[in-house]
Amino acid sequence: MKYFTFLLFVTILPFSLLAQNKFRSFPLEEPIFYKYYQPYTAPVYQLIHKYDELSSKYAKSILADGNSYLQIKNNKNYAKIEFEINGIKLYCSGKVKFKNNRNYFKIEPSSDLFYLSNNQIFCGLKDIEEFKLKNFPTIYNEDGSYLFHKELNEDQITQKVISQKSNTNYNFIINTYKDDKAPDVYNEKYGYLYTNSFYGKDPFDHFIIAPQSKEISTILLENGDRYSGFATIGTYDSQKFGSFTGYLFPMQKSAGNASVLFREFEGKYEWVLVVDNQIEMSVPAKAEEQPQFDVLMNNLENTIGFIKNPKVQFYADIVTTCRTNFGVYRNKNINTLNGYGVNFISKDSIRLGDSHFIELGFFKNGKLEGLGYRCEMKTFYNKPITENQYFDNNSSSISEKVVAQAGIFKGGKLIKGRDINIENDNQPTLNFWSKNKIEGVDWIKRENFVLYKENIIGKIDLNQIKGTDEVHVERLGYNYLIKRIDLNRKAIVIENDGKEVYLNKDSGPVYLTYINKGYVTIGCPPTKYVKTYKKIDEVREVPGYKYDTRVVKGEYITTYYTTKTKQTYTHEKTVFDDYKTIPCPICNGTGNKKVDNSVRVFREIVF
Repeated sequence: MKYFTFLLFVTILPFSLLAQNKFRSFPLEEPIFYKYYQPYTAPVYQLIHKYDELSSKYAKSILADGNSYLQIKNNKNYAKIEFEINGIKLYCSGKVKFKNNRNYFKIEPSSDLFYLSNNQIFCGLKDIEEFKLKNFPTIYNEDGSYLFHKELNEDQITQKVISQKSNTNYNFIINTYKDDKAPDVYNEKYGYLYTNSFYGKDPFDHFIIAPQSKEISTILLENGDRYSGFATIGTYDSQKFGSFTGYLFPMQKSAGNASVLFREFEGKYEWVLVVDNQIEMSVPAKAEEQPQFDVLMNNLENTIGFIKNPKVQFYADIVTTCRTNFGVYRNKNINTLNGYGVNFISKDSIRLGDSHFIELGFFKNGKLEGLGYRCEMKTFYNKPITENQYFDNNSSSISEKVVAQAGIFKGGKLIKGRDINIENDNQPTLNFWSKNKIEGVDWIKRENFVLYKENIIGKIDLNQIKGTDEVHVERLGYNYLIKRIDLNRKAIVIENDGKEVYLNKDSGPVYLTYINKGYVTIGCPPTKYVKTYKKIDEVREVPGYKYDTRVVKGEYITTYYTTKTKQTYTHEKTVFDDYKTIPCPICNGTGNKKVDNSVRVFREIVF
């Protein structure tokens, strides 16, 4: 087996972090976690795709038993066919078949493919069909490690999918469901639900960690971070923010959008409360408090699943508009738990998993005690749903109501932290979770589509702003016309969602924005080399016919004889004459031209 052996450290978890009474809050920062359960497979897929065909489409520099390309005979068996594909020199035995006057060839191996440099196997014959590699073939690197390989696990339900750059460098080793999708789950109301699969242009997209897998996965993520663990519990190693260990599943937005995790960063240890992908609060910790995988897994009741498109939702991209997680994910002794734990359950209404409840963090006698999080999510529909109805953002109004508490708990009650109440979280571009909102606005923008940092050209004082100006509010992600300026309160008043909002120094960056109209001078060739034309008279012929009636032997007959004639006319034609150099009509021969350089610029307002 070519995969990692992981060391699991036995630790004792603290029963309560409240007694330490030391915690700190964090300012708004960039998101920490990427999709931990899904490896970055695109580079591997693209690389394998370059070996799809053993043909002139990809292969070159072909030799067969020492014979050059022109000497190779069509459809003849050769003991050693050498060729280069994607910069790699390989060889095999087999035939070369030509088409289109030898402009096209394909290699049909009768043996495994080997590296020419060291005779290491590249790909087995069992993974080749005629001249093409099969889907998901086992391919080896030159050092004998797996470029790509999958093997069935002992449970006969999951498979191990491996990709390495070398023997010591893994792209991913992931335990996912076998074949292209997980076993179908039957639900009396919905029929078969196709679970635990994510599809896209990359056929490897369905490789996600199987929630029921009992073997550890390690995957390299698209942003360069790495995750090691299970779909439920693991360690997330961030390049910027340190290492996080604990219950990762609740970090998924549809499962709770938060977690309490053990963090190691720059030689220090702490427990952190993460809400909406940002650290919100922390308490100090010791190295020996780091959770151990086997203790957490053995004490976990786990029936969770990830749902993409149930049967009633085919042909609709509604991942963000309905629950994608369902099942039970909680400590077996949750009612009497003392220490670090989780309690997640889902309930069904119109759809599977329409309602979720989760508590996680530190417990005392089954109640939250210390750093923790509690959240209830419910899905509401504004009109009846039928089994034959397809859903998307336009055809059905769906609201996601969230009621949550995050912070320090005592006896199951929040004593320090904040309440999160969201009437409808079914608005993917708006973030209702952040505590860094502007007073009077319930959300901030998840992505800023307007502001380009390179177009910030300086700062401007509030007293220089005019009531007719336009401002850009970074946290809201939009441009707003100023309604009025209140110099007494050192604020700019705008209108958002029909309400007046005061922008001040606590509102985050606010910019005066306008179109900077101007021109820029750039170089231009002063002359152009062009064709010249002249007109000539061209004589054209048009066929005509003359009809004659003739007398044969003194008698008129009814047969008409025709004689072909010609008609001509003169036509004026434009033809090429010569080349000549002329001044450029754009810059009039000056060698410079002005182009519009109007661009939206931003000046940060100093309140």
